[in-house]
Amino acid sequence: MPIPHGPEAVLARVASRMRWADWGRRFSASVLSLSVIAAIAVLATRLTGLAPFTAETLVTLLGLPAIEAASWIGVGSLVIVSAAGILILAAAITLAWHDRPSVSEAARAIDRHQGTKDLFLTLTMLEGSAGIYQPLVARDAVARADDIQPARVVPLPLRRGLTRPALCLVGLAALVVCVPQLDPFGEVARADQTRTRHRTLQQQADRTRRRAEQLAKDDADAKNSLEVKQAIEKLKAALKKVKPGDQKLNQAMLLQQKKQLEDIHNRVNSPQLQRVLNRNNKGRQFGQLETPKLQKWTRELQRGSTESLKRELDKLKQDLKELTRLDDNDSESKQRREELTRKLQKKIRDIQSFATKNLDSKQPLSSALKRARQQLKAATAGDKELARKALQHLTETMDLAKQELQQLAQTARDLQDIEKSLQAMKMARKANDKGQLDGKLVENAKSLDDYRELYSQLMQQLGETVSEGEGTGNRGIGKGGEVPEDDSTRTNFKKELSKSVVSAGKVLLTLKTKGQSDSGDVKQAYRKSITTIQQGVSEAIDKEEIPKGYIEGIKRYFNSLDDAPKPTSPDTPANAPKK
Repeated sequence: MPIPHGPEAVLARVASRMRWADWGRRFSASVLSLSVIAAIAVLATRLTGLAPFTAETLVTLLGLPAIEAASWIGVGSLVIVSAAGILILAAAITLAWHDRPSVSEAARAIDRHQGTKDLFLTLTMLEGSAGIYQPLVARDAVARADDIQPARVVPLPLRRGLTRPALCLVGLAALVVCVPQLDPFGEVARADQTRTRHRTLQQQADRTRRRAEQLAKDDADAKNSLEVKQAIEKLKAALKKVKPGDQKLNQAMLLQQKKQLEDIHNRVNSPQLQRVLNRNNKGRQFGQLETPKLQKWTRELQRGSTESLKRELDKLKQDLKELTRLDDNDSESKQRREELTRKLQKKIRDIQSFATKNLDSKQPLSSALKRARQQLKAATAGDKELARKALQHLTETMDLAKQELQQLAQTARDLQDIEKSLQAMKMARKANDKGQLDGKLVENAKSLDDYRELYSQLMQQLGETVSEGEGTGNRGIGKGGEVPEDDSTRTNFKKELSKSVVSAGKVLLTLKTKGQSDSGDVKQAYRKSITTIQQGVSEAIDKEEIPKGYIEGIKRYFNSLDDAPKPTSPDTPANAPKK
């Protein structure tokens, strides 16, 4: 016999309230248990420092991988994260671990509360049973159903049920705020240092990606940048349109073009890059890479090319790939890894030295190489996860350095072509002052060299000279240079070459003679020897673990070898002024 409609609804409502009451009890118990576990964890980590209680460790402890705890999380936010994590985890445990009350359990609860002597329990058992009493039981249950109030049968005391979880969370918050973080074993400092390294590495990687995206928008493989190309083409078109009779109009046009080119020149130019392009690079620093390689890189940059530098970076990337494949388990791989690390450090240092000393310390290439050295240092810090990320970011930085070299070569070509344009314009202004500037003269010219050559011939025909720099006596159209010698003059000069070689090593024999020593080749050989020694010392500093406090003193000593004062004559007074 089915249960009548009235008693059935009462039983369903009582069962639902019983389910909510059971959920609340289990949720409160879960919050209490998790709070006790978290309190123990807070005390253990704060007092021992073995696992610093931070947002990251809390997220891991509570099993919330979706939350990324950032460095900006403070104490207040940490308390909120702790409470929210405990509540969420307690709710998940309760949903997975609770019972659904049956109709029979709801009937027993009603019988206990109403004192109906198992009337509703008997009603739930009428299904499939035989007996003439079934209609009587159903009639009595329907009569008593209207008097039953499910809220009184199963009360839900929310205020009392929430008090205990709230007190647990308040106690946990008090522990988080009041208990200081101790560090008896130094684990907290090491954890902070590791987090700082990871954060710094990520910031460097972000800067590298942003710069790479910026360079990807520019066509660095083209001969000139788009701005310079448009300015030069505009100048060429203007010079082909000038007419001899419009001197004032020509002058205004030339001044406008000159201002535009000078503005571009001032934006892309830097004093150090200009010094390299003008072949005025004579400085030498301690431990600088060998002179032939430096000179080769400088000569290529003067021609607007960085092919040798890019090949050096390609070799560096090959060594980097080999380094990532090596394992630290066996001694042979570990030894090879240390060797490759020293090799990479030296290569990056040499290229950075060239970029910093010969270009500009704030130049993007110098910044990229500086980040590369820091990333290589992080790769050897001992943290495997940090080393893996550092090597990955180092590869990206090397790709960026190659892009920077292409951009640098294009900038050098831009400067050279702008200067050629200004030189051609200066000669054009001279011709315009004489009323001889005619666009037909250059109507077949294509390159800037064609324009300069045609205007140079025009200057010779007009008997004009144009100052283009210091030159020899500040005259002429060329870039200056050495004054030609007259080989027809007869002299007693005898060209000889000494077969002796001055090199670093053990002195086998010394001879002392009286007289004035020769200058020139001897001094050059001496400086070459000093350079070799300084390179060896620089490599030894990188290879050996020398305390930082001694490095500067070692460098000053070996730098002083090249700046030794000249010996004075015995007849010269000690306080005589230097010439």
